[in-house]
Amino acid sequence: MSTPSLYLFFIKTRRPTKIAMLKLFQNKYPEKFSDDTVKLHSVFAGFNPSFFGEIEQFFCEKRFQRDEEFEISKPEDIFFAIVKNGEIHVSETLSKSKEKIDYNVKKGGSFGAPNIFDPNFSSFSCRIIETTEILTLSFNDFLDLSNKQSVVTNKLSLNLSNIICDRLVNLNNEYIKLYYQKKILTNKG
Repeated sequence: MSTPSLYLFFIKTRRPTKIAMLKLFQNKYPEKFSDDTVKLHSVFAGFNPSFFGEIEQFFCEKRFQRDEEFEISKPEDIFFAIVKNGEIHVSETLSKSKEKIDYNVKKGGSFGAPNIFDPNFSSFSCRIIETTEILTLSFNDFLDLSNKQSVVTNKLSLNLSNIICDRLVNLNNEYIKLYYQKKILTNKG
């Protein structure tokens, strides 16, 4: 039963069956994006199901075993990643300041957003904490996507920018909190 005939079935009977509903929703999202963790990630905010079909070829799935390690240091290796399941420990070194930031990324989290816009922004050293599957968008694929799908790319770029802004706000709040904690501790003495 095709999607239009399912639609007609819904209109005629006004009683969608579970099988008909499953068929309808399975056809909307490509396999890479079928997991709710991915579909609901903020990078895809405002996407309708047809957008996922247009960008599917630009995203890759990668799987890593526990205790595996990998580095992302060359601009051609840079990618933005969404963790579909598992957990990764990321050591990010900012290129300009050489400051190192360590953090863990769990299911539903992501890393590498600034590098999509500037592949020299930072480098990563990653260690897999538990078997992990990630969905990646490389810098080069993002450039190809920019040339081919302008509406989708604009939405994706806006969402990536929002992720970066949220990260900056969180970092700023952490620095302010640490500053005031230090100030309070030094004024007590």
